[in-house]
Formats: sequence, structure tokens, C-alpha cells
Amino acid sequence: MMAEYIVITATVGLVVAAAAAAIGVPLVQSFQFAQTFLVLPFP
Repeated sequence: MMAEYIVITATVGLVVAAAAAAIGVPLVQSFQFAQTFLVLPFP
């Protein structure tokens, strides 16, 4: 009974970690682009 919860929790954790890794890279690149764009001096 306890092992089922451990397996389910581990599976959900791995899926969430994989999704965060897949979404995180483009999100960080987008953030860096926006930060660079905002720092540019305006004429």
C-alpha cells in the first residue's frame, strides 16, 4: 500500500521535473532577451 504511493509520487515528480526542464530553457532565454531589450538605451 505504501509502495504504491511512493511509486506514484516518484512518477509524478519525474514528469514535473521533465516538464520544468523542457519549459525552463526557452523561458530563461526569453527572459534574458527581454532583460537585454529593456536595458537598451532609448533615444
